[in-house]
Amino acid sequence: MKISHKEFDKFWNEYLIEFEIKNNKFTQIQKETLGIVEKIISNPSLYHKGIVNEAIKLKENLMR
Repeated sequence: MKISHKEFDKFWNEYLIEFEIKNNKFTQIQKETLGIVEKIISNPSLYHKGIVNEAIKLKENLMR
């Protein structure tokens, strides 16, 4: 199966746009998760110690 350069360019541009949209959604989820994690870490007395420890680990992973 052969495709023209024009068809390939169209496909590639659509792929890049879709990838960017998905990447932006993922980045937004990361930011929201980081916000929640920081709230937990900044108020450790409100949460069980295990939850605070998991929040710290999650923050470290998100910051990589």
